[in-house]
Amino acid sequence: MNVISDSATMLRRNLRHTMRNSLALFNGVVMPVFLMFLMGSASSASSC
Repeated sequence: MNVISDSATMLRRNLRHTMRNSLALFNGVVMPVFLMFLMGSASSASSC
């Protein structure tokens, strides 16, 4: 039970820090999606 409460505390702290730091949120969410579309379009253009 102690492990679950400790994990919840760390998750809460991590989310709080991420919301304060908008660059980390951008790098963690938007950048992977952008790179996925970029690489997908590059691979489809090279196969033509």
